[in-house]
Order: sequence, then structure tokens, then C-alpha cells
Amino acid sequence: MIAIPQIDYSLLLPHILLAAAAILVILFDLLLPIDKKSLNQPVSLILLVLAWFFSVRALIPNPGTSAMLHGDGFSVFFFSVFIIAAILVILTADAYLKRNNMNTGEFYALVIFAAAGASLMAAAADLIVLFLGLEVMSISLYVLAGFHRERLKSNEAALKYFLLGAFFSGFLLYGIVLLYSVAGTTNISALLDYSASPSVPMLIGAALVLIAFGFKASLVPLHFWSPDVYDGAPTPVSAFMATAAKAAAFAAMLRVFYYLLPDLGINLSSALWVIAVLSMTAGNVIALMQSNIKRMLAYSSIAHAGYLLTGFLALNEAGVAGIMFYLFAYTLMNIGAFTIASVINVRGKGDYQISDFAGAGTKNPFLAVMMAVFLFSLAGIPPTAGFFGKFYLFSAALDAGYIYLVVIAVLNSALSVFYYLRVLVIMFMQADEELPAVKWSPTISLALILCALGILNFGIFPGSLLRFIGQAGL
Repeated sequence: MIAIPQIDYSLLLPHILLAAAAILVILFDLLLPIDKKSLNQPVSLILLVLAWFFSVRALIPNPGTSAMLHGDGFSVFFFSVFIIAAILVILTADAYLKRNNMNTGEFYALVIFAAAGASLMAAAADLIVLFLGLEVMSISLYVLAGFHRERLKSNEAALKYFLLGAFFSGFLLYGIVLLYSVAGTTNISALLDYSASPSVPMLIGAALVLIAFGFKASLVPLHFWSPDVYDGAPTPVSAFMATAAKAAAFAAMLRVFYYLLPDLGINLSSALWVIAVLSMTAGNVIALMQSNIKRMLAYSSIAHAGYLLTGFLALNEAGVAGIMFYLFAYTLMNIGAFTIASVINVRGKGDYQISDFAGAGTKNPFLAVMMAVFLFSLAGIPPTAGFFGKFYLFSAALDAGYIYLVVIAVLNSALSVFYYLRVLVIMFMQADEELPAVKWSPTISLALILCALGILNFGIFPGSLLRFIGQAGL
């Protein structure tokens, strides 16, 4: 007689609901006539909100864990971040898709599938589950990067992301194999029993897993794909990759290494120190030289990955809280910035030049003010959430004794102000009469307002978010 294992379906609920939502969107799109494809957007939004509501309602009062999945506050927090990112991207993508004759249900379904994979990574209690989540997210993003099939740069972005992503997935798998060879299990908590006296295969396996996460997080020297992919992919997809995919990578890093890394010796920590410095410095210096707004934001995201790695190195509760706070704020400000870049782009020649922002302060004051909020937050200027996010990250690293790393991070943050403010100078102090004003949809206005309100609210009153994060720690 076959024994059927007991399954806690409440832990599976968020992932089941997101997968079901994506499948329903595809089926709904098949039934829609050509002239009704715009209904895909509201249906996707409704399904995402329902998935979030029922999942949070089930997990917050009754958190739990199993050998494969966590249903704790940490997973609920990141599940919420991924849902918010998907909602904002879907709100802003509709106009882009219509403008490029790509308004099909597959786009929305793939965004939801990517969010489902990311949430599985954040909730994983086992390395195999983590790998499955990574692949679900990655495969969805490979297709989304090449969704603009008639555009050569989009095809190039998809191919480059696919080939490199598959290569680094091999690093993750080989690292899991080495860890399994030592511990005889892929359960993350069980690995702790073998970390006190780590063997060479375990150290190599842990390093390979970290390399795979570093690729997804765009850390130097694994960053080389992100500027080309962000530039070539449809702009809403670039926004999702720069936020949700990065958040998933850091959530997985915290799940695997928060307790494991301190026992593995000083070598990995020293290497991560160097990687954090290189990521911050290279990202900011190269961003200074960019004339393309998407590539500038791509290199900026590399620098922000370095800031996040600073908090990760602290390996204390304050560092985890700082990473969670910063990733939430970063999601809002980066999606907002990419959205405005997409809207302003219709004035130019399709190559997202920063010069296309000239005169936006007078011709499109709403967009200019919104962009100012997002750029101030990215630069870490108070009273935005970006300022407090950096403050918490750097404070945690300082408490952990990384004084020189914090000094370098602060200097890099000051350096980033130059290229962020350059966009504001072009918007408000330069004019180009040949560039017309632009129009945008009400859903884009709604998304931008929500992002700006979130950034200002949690910049002025960060306590409410911090209290929730304090209850949702590892």
C-alpha cells in the first residue's frame, strides 16, 4: 500500500494561485475577439489582487514551514513585493504593447508566471525547489525579453539572456550537486549541520551557488549581460527584470546563506566584500558615461546590487531588514523610472536617449515631477524611501564592522547623484522645441502616482513598513 504524504496546501497556495492566474489569462485571451484584447489587462490585475488577498489571508494568521517550502513572514513579504511589481508592470505595459501591436494575453501570463517563480525562490526550504522557482522565473523572462519579435535588439537580448542564463543555471545545479555530495540532502536547514567544519566540496558548492545568484542580481563581474538585455528588452520587461528578478536573487541568497555563510570561513566574505566594491564603483562610473537612459538605469542597477550586498555582508537582523526595505523601495522607484523612460521615448527615435527628456519640465510637468521623485530616491536623497533604505543598509554594515566598505558605499552614492541630476537638468533647464509633448494612459498615471506615494510615504514614515519587516525576518 502506498503511503500518501501529508501536504500542507496553505504553503502551496500562493504559488498555486499565481500559476492558476497565468493559465486563466491565457485561456481568457483565446476566447477574446481581436478588438477586445484590451480586457487582458484588467483581468490580469484582478487575478493578481485576488491571489495576493487569499494567500496573505491564509498565511499571515497561520505561518508554517515544511521540508520543501516556507510560509513565514519573509516569504509573504517577498510574495507581496513580486505581486506589486507585476501589478505595476501590467498597469504600465498596456500602452507600450498597443503602440507596438503586441497586446496579447501571453505577455501578462508570462509576467505572472515570472512572479510565481520568484515567489517560489523566496519561499524555498530546499535547493531543488529553489532551482525550480529560478527556472520558472528565468524561462518566462527569456521569452519576455524577446517579446518584440520584429525588433532585432529584442531578439538579441532574449538570445543573450537565454544563453548566459542557461550557463549560470549549470553553476547552480553543479553547486547543489556538490552540497548534496557532502550533506546527503538538499534541504537548506540540514546543510547547517555540515557547515561548522566545511569540506572543500562544500566550499566550492557554496561558491557556485553564490555565483549563480550573483548573475541574477547583476553583480560584478557577472553583470555584463544586463545593460544589453535591459536596453533590448521591451521597457516594461526591463523594469520587471531590474526589480523582481533582483529581489528574488537576494531573497534566495538570504534563505541559503544567512545562517550558512558565517560558518564557511572568511574567504567567501572577503570575496563578497570585493564584489560589493566593484559593483558599486563600476556601476556608477560607467553609468556616468551613458547617453541612453535605459543603459544608464541598467548600470545604476548594478551599483544598487552592490549596496544591497553591503547589507547582506552584515549578516545580522538589521542587514536583513535593510535589504527588505530597500528592495521594496527600489521596486517602486525603478519601475517608475523605466515607465517614464518608455513614455518619453515616443518623442525620440526609439533609442531612449537622455536628450529626449529636454523640455519635459514645461511640456510634461507631471512626468517631470514624477521622474524627479524617482531619481531623488535612487540617489538616496531625503525624504524619499531610497534614503532610508541606504541608511539602514549602511548602518547594518557599520554595526558589523565593515567601516571601509560603508565609506566606499557612501562615496559611490554621492557619485551617483551626478548622473541622476543630469536627467533633471535636461528636463527642467534645457528646451527643444522640435520635441513634442507626449500623451499617456490613465493606468500609467495611476502606476506613477502609486509609486511616488509609496516612495514619499515610506521615506517620511518608514515605521509602518519596518514594523512589518521586523515581524517578517528570517
